[in-house]
Amino acid sequence: MISEVHFLMFLFSTIKIISTFCEGRTIMEHHINHSYDEDSDNSSENSFTELANVALAVGYAMSAMMAPAPPTFKHVLVPDLTGRQWVNNVLSNQNKCFLNFRVQPENFYKLHHILTTYYGLQRTRDISTEEALGLFLWVMGTKQSMRQMHERMRRGLGTCSMLIQHVLTAMMPFADAVVGSRWRTRGGVNSPF
Repeated sequence: MISEVHFLMFLFSTIKIISTFCEGRTIMEHHINHSYDEDSDNSSENSFTELANVALAVGYAMSAMMAPAPPTFKHVLVPDLTGRQWVNNVLSNQNKCFLNFRVQPENFYKLHHILTTYYGLQRTRDISTEEALGLFLWVMGTKQSMRQMHERMRRGLGTCSMLIQHVLTAMMPFADAVVGSRWRTRGGVNSPF
C-alpha cells in the first residue's frame, strides 16, 4: 500500500502537468469543451486526451487504494462457559456478584441454604441448585429475557423456562413466609407502612 505522502506528491504533479497542458483550463472545462472526434488530425489534442484519461484513471486508482477499509463489525466474544462455571465465576467476585445477582456472595449462599433446606429447592438431572438460583437471580435482578438466558447459559429455551419455574416454586413460599408475615402484622396490603 502506498503512503499518503506518495499519493499527494503524485496527485500534485499530475494536476500540475494537466494544468500546464490545458493552459489554465480545469479538467472539467476541457472535457466539456473538448470534441472527441476521432477523425481529428490535431495530434496534440489526441495526446492530451490520452494523457488526461491516463491521469484520471491513475488518480481514481490511487484514491481507491488510499480509501480506508470498510468498517467491520467487532463481535464481542463471550467465553464459552457453562451455566455452572459462569455462576461460580460471578460468585468468586463480590462486585460481579452484586451487579449480576443483586446480593453479596454470603447472602447468596444463605438464601441457597434456606431454599434447599426448608423450601424444597432441588437439583435437576443437569442443573445444580446453585446454578438454578444464580440464573434465577440474574434473570430477575437484571431484567433479562429467556432468549438472553438461553444465549448466556447455552441451554434450550424450554430448559430456561423450566429452571425459572423450578426456582420460583421454592421462592414463592419463602416470599410468603417473609413478606406475608410482615403484611399480616401491619394490617394487610392496603394499610400504609
